[in-house]
Amino acid sequence: MTSDTTEFVHQHLIAKRAAKRYSKHFWKSAILPEGIKPHPDPISLAGGVPHHELFPINSIDVHISKNPFPKGYRDEAPDVIDDITDATTIDTFTIPQVTANDEIIDIKNGLQYQEVGGTPTILKLTKDFVKRVSNPSYDESQWDTILTCGSGNGIMNVFDLLLDEDDTLLVEEFSFTPVLAGVRNIGATPVPIKLTFEQNNLDLDYLSNLLDNWSEFYPNLKKPKLLYTIANGQNPTGLAQDLETKKKVYELACKHDFIILEDDPYGYLFMPPYNDAEESTPIKMLTNDEFIDSIFPSYLKIDTTGRVIRAETFSKVFSPGLRLGFLVAHKSFIKVIENYMTITTRTPSGSSQILVNNTIQHLGGIEGWIQWIIKVRNEYVRRRNALVKGLRETEAFKNDYFKIIDPHCGMFVSAIINFDKLATVEQLFKKYGNYDALLDKLNVKCVINGVGIVLGTKMSFDDESLKHGNFVRLSLAFAPNTETLTEAGRRLGKAVEELFDDLKLELK
Repeated sequence: MTSDTTEFVHQHLIAKRAAKRYSKHFWKSAILPEGIKPHPDPISLAGGVPHHELFPINSIDVHISKNPFPKGYRDEAPDVIDDITDATTIDTFTIPQVTANDEIIDIKNGLQYQEVGGTPTILKLTKDFVKRVSNPSYDESQWDTILTCGSGNGIMNVFDLLLDEDDTLLVEEFSFTPVLAGVRNIGATPVPIKLTFEQNNLDLDYLSNLLDNWSEFYPNLKKPKLLYTIANGQNPTGLAQDLETKKKVYELACKHDFIILEDDPYGYLFMPPYNDAEESTPIKMLTNDEFIDSIFPSYLKIDTTGRVIRAETFSKVFSPGLRLGFLVAHKSFIKVIENYMTITTRTPSGSSQILVNNTIQHLGGIEGWIQWIIKVRNEYVRRRNALVKGLRETEAFKNDYFKIIDPHCGMFVSAIINFDKLATVEQLFKKYGNYDALLDKLNVKCVINGVGIVLGTKMSFDDESLKHGNFVRLSLAFAPNTETLTEAGRRLGKAVEELFDDLKLELK
């Protein structure tokens, strides 16, 4: 097998529009006759490539924190056991105009026109990282990485790669709904698959039955070419698919011939189960090997033919404003995506590539970067603990008005609102229509009590899922400290309690 799409086993799944696309460049060096040597010191008049001395930036000084919140939370003492670094140290390095170090992207190259897929330096970094953390199970020469302008852009590139106007894809019934815009833009049809709020999140029995009996469920739709899944730290539930679940889904993908798009912005932020007896226990700083062994494995680890495409991002563990991520895929897919990027975004921002690559190298390369990810992960565990503590202290929780979903990974905690404590679902829907109306009432109470939430029904892909959208998503990311998150949990509990008091009167 080569990277030529004509010999790629999954070539038939590439969208017709994408397969026809090609890139033609006007700038091409001459092929010399045999025996003729080129000039040893050529002068290029071909490309409109500005000399780097024309750039107004000569060098960049970067000041980096060795830990998130290096000065601590107000008067809070850090509670992470870290025998490796000083928690308050801030380090500095300089990005030079020119360097001979091939691990560094200098000003000369980073601020210049680049290859569409990214500079070779950071592409090597991303591939080395994938090999360290989630190495695919097929030949390394057959897969590669390509930079994207963040995970959202990468997902849209994959939709363009695989979907034609009359194609179908599978999506989780509650998910990151902005991806719908990309599906609608192409004209493909998303079909929701059921989730559970239990251990593995994905309802495998439903998925298997749906695929085996597709023509009965959707007689007017083609069988799906793609499954879009947030497998690790699913948004909004925070739950993850374990390895056995992933193997079963992969078997279904092979049986029914579809590609798996694994969107994984949250998987590195994995959480141990919540234990209120350990709220004040220091969080152990894992070694890199312990961390890699602890995270939920990628679908890449079981992929033997290039059936899996993985979308990664630097947004959650570096910075979202840099708009930088990457895809991991078979080289045949990478080539088609690259042709699309040539007419859309072209290469992601050079300054973003400079900052990400050089910061990671200054931290110690791949191993130092994993250490930083572990520190960010530890911060989210602290935050999860603080929010859950506040929620559990409330009368609403003690009265079983809501149930907390203990997240496996990510930056969200979801809470199921137990409206059935007030009346049967049939009675509730007869009076209020669906959970959307009830959650809108809760949202009003939350605004009054000073806490912002996302309603589960707003993350639904179809009306059918509204029937079990009785939950809210709570973010751990933006609050300035753990004390604030605990207070937010208390405020949400108060809002739920006030809502239930009102509903009791309305339902009399």
